[in-house]
Amino acid sequence: MTRSAVARRWALAAVAGVAGLVAHVGVADGAPAVIPTTTAESTPPAQTPAAEPVEAKPVAPAVPSVDKAADLPYNFDLTVTTRLAKLNSDVVIGPGSFRSVIGFLPGPDGRLPLTGDLDLPPAKAAMVAFRFMPVTSTITLTPAGQATGSAVLTIDGTPNANADIDVTLRVDLRVSAVFQDGLPLAVGDGCRTVSPLEIRLRGKVLVVPGSVSTLTSTVTIPPFTGCGTTEDLDPLVTGLVSGPGTGLTNRLVTRPPV
Repeated sequence: MTRSAVARRWALAAVAGVAGLVAHVGVADGAPAVIPTTTAESTPPAQTPAAEPVEAKPVAPAVPSVDKAADLPYNFDLTVTTRLAKLNSDVVIGPGSFRSVIGFLPGPDGRLPLTGDLDLPPAKAAMVAFRFMPVTSTITLTPAGQATGSAVLTIDGTPNANADIDVTLRVDLRVSAVFQDGLPLAVGDGCRTVSPLEIRLRGKVLVVPGSVSTLTSTVTIPPFTGCGTTEDLDPLVTGLVSGPGTGLTNRLVTRPPV
């Protein structure tokens, strides 16, 4: 085979190969080749269900608040003088303090609410037991909660401006450091009344700073408990101190406002 014949055979084979390739991709009769494309399907956004209508509920009107600054503080120096009925003996307690606050909104009776905190120091008491035996002790009045009550204020710009008060103070009475005829009597640290005394303060108290007011009360001293470290001294202390008819004189000196 001549060299020219071989060349023609290679040319024919090349043409046949190209025709087969064109037919494979879909090109025939001179038609342009179409290359398939992939179209991404678009997903519609999720539809949020429409909110159901909510029935409007009535809203209660706001309750106006009362500014605490409207409350009126009145503070006093307080000295209590008590006369123990059974022992015919006077005991002076104080001076201490009584810090009170008169509220702004009156109650149904038209009176203003009053609360207060009592603070009295311990007091030394000297008495004669059984009409011949000297006894000394320390008496402490400890508040059993806050004092509560009411007041009517009369503020007229004169020195007679006052608060007509009705207040109850509840205090525990404790007895300690007891000496009988100079010898210690071991009552311990827990000698106290079984329940608080109730001291009622009623009357007009002058509220101009420096004014002095005096209110009187009568209390019943309950029985004692917890007295005695080596023996039960409850009956002894109860017999000497407890009972009705103990008078109190309460001297209040109005302090300047803070």
